Amino acid sequence: MADVVVSTILAGIAYFVVALGGGAAVRWITRLSSKWMQFCNALAGGVVIGVSLCHILPDNVNAMAAWGQSISGALGGHPGGNMPVGLACTGYGFLFIVGIEHLLGSHEEDSHSHSVEEMQREESDSGATHGMESQSRLAGITTLVGISIHSVVEGIATGSTHSAGTFEILLFAVLLHKGFAAFAVAASLQEVTRTNLNLWWAVVVGFACIGPVGLAIGAICRANVEGQLSALLQCLAAGTLLAVGINEMLMPALQDVGVWKKRKLVAAVLGFSAMALLSVWT
Repeated sequence: MADVVVSTILAGIAYFVVALGGGAAVRWITRLSSKWMQFCNALAGGVVIGVSLCHILPDNVNAMAAWGQSISGALGGHPGGNMPVGLACTGYGFLFIVGIEHLLGSHEEDSHSHSVEEMQREESDSGATHGMESQSRLAGITTLVGISIHSVVEGIATGSTHSAGTFEILLFAVLLHKGFAAFAVAASLQEVTRTNLNLWWAVVVGFACIGPVGLAIGAICRANVEGQLSALLQCLAAGTLLAVGINEMLMPALQDVGVWKKRKLVAAVLGFSAMALLSVWT
């Protein structure tokens, strides 16, 4: 139990430091090559997808077989039938994240794909109208809300993982992506808080704290939920990670076909393959 607490605390500190560093980088980096952001996101996407499919699901889908048989019998299914409750929960977790992104309107992709130079050029355009400024502020707020929700989900999914090996792998993948997500949030909020630097810093620090909070919630669930209910939560977490890995990491990185097209695809495949092979020993 002590090892779990220590690992969760250390992971929370790492979440905070990486997110704060990614956000603070907006103030000092005059140009960040989008190709490296996209490359790291593609790699992280492959890793997260591999962790979800090859590590979390195999450990928990079969654990819900008893519930599947009970539901199948209650609904008049075939004798000995087994409703795939675990996979169904995975699908619901996936659709939950997709639904939130659809309803809020995700701007993370655009934020990831722009360099700081481009953002500064847009902000310095003297011909910008008040309507454009309002749209920029709205984009910044929705980016903050959307990525914050994803950060909480990532934290909960990571913290609730029972396997120490899976926890470490997932932590690595999320940290690889976390700095760029914080960078996107901080950059998008410059228009919102450009007249109040203290407010900007407060929002950046607040966002950096969200990941550790999600980790703590996940750790509490891991410590207090057992058996098939724990498996259900893990399958839901696998679905949410699939959505984040595909929609927020992999696809935005691959969308720009003019930059490192083959390298990004290879990075995603290698990340997934590494997770598939590691499942042999974890």
